[in-house]
Amino acid sequence: MVKTSKEDLGNKLLALKQEIEELRSQRSELDGRRNYLQQQLKKHGLSSEEELKKRIEELDETIEELQAKAEKQVTKIEKDYDVEV
Repeated sequence: MVKTSKEDLGNKLLALKQEIEELRSQRSELDGRRNYLQQQLKKHGLSSEEELKKRIEELDETIEELQAKAEKQVTKIEKDYDVEV
């Protein structure tokens, strides 16, 4: 059986402590980011990621509809005035 010296144990404990401190720091940063994102959602009248996804889908549909409408209007103008836009 291999015996570990007190120095080796001390180094391992120090490494674990540093890793724990780093993970706590990362967690704190992620908590801050989450809070910021939640505030941004609320600012736009949304309360969850699901609502955000739904709103994005709705906006995408509206954009597609407006693009199609604009293309039809351009085609009509081109025909009515015999020009190419």
